[in-house]
Amino acid sequence: MLTEKAQQIGKLWGVEAQDWLDIQEKKSPALWNPVLDLAQVSPGTTILDAGCGTGGAAVLAQRRGAIVSGCDASEEMLAIARSRLPEADLRVAELENLPYPDRSFDVVLAINSLQFAPDPAKAADELARVAKHRVAVVVWAVEHCEQKAIFDAILALFEKPPRGRGVFALSEPGQLEALFPNSTTHEIDCAFEYPSLDIALRGQMAAGPSQRVVEIFGKEKVETAVREALKRFVQPGGSVKMQNRFRCLIATR
Repeated sequence: MLTEKAQQIGKLWGVEAQDWLDIQEKKSPALWNPVLDLAQVSPGTTILDAGCGTGGAAVLAQRRGAIVSGCDASEEMLAIARSRLPEADLRVAELENLPYPDRSFDVVLAINSLQFAPDPAKAADELARVAKHRVAVVVWAVEHCEQKAIFDAILALFEKPPRGRGVFALSEPGQLEALFPNSTTHEIDCAFEYPSLDIALRGQMAAGPSQRVVEIFGKEKVETAVREALKRFVQPGGSVKMQNRFRCLIATR
């Protein structure tokens, strides 16, 4: 059973799950493939993608010959992942309470998911508990991230900004390392490119945090703020390109 908070988070990520698959997920192979390399995912590796979303990283791992499992709080995203990975064990679960025995997987992935856990320390312990060999955790590197312009535009809607760092929780250097001993950290560049401003807007709005702000301010107001923030990244031909960097921690057991 998911906690009430996890159910809320899952529902938000499920609102525009198809747009996430069709638009936003397509930006991520340039991130996922280096992460899979660093985690040493190869034929026969058993992996858990914790916070698997629509299943993109797990699909790439399976193509390498890995035996994949995944979990997520969003039923809608898992439905898409199951259609792509019919033989995988995909479950509804939250990071703080993973439904697997100790040391179930060679590698556990948490790619842009740990920062959304209400209790990151407990979630980190769970990721380590179910891993035999390695845990790979990815967060944004906020100091080298043009995505922050979108986050700042959304924050500006609030008269009094909410507490916490939102999508950039755990992004400051040293925060992940404090949760995982015996780890190394690597930086990976991954540009977000969209063919047009309208498609960029749809991709950005597909994220769960964007949908949470829609609940507060309404869709039109949030879309106006995000569109305006995206304009600075429009290229001469009308496409949109944002340079982003991610921090990937590899913890060994």
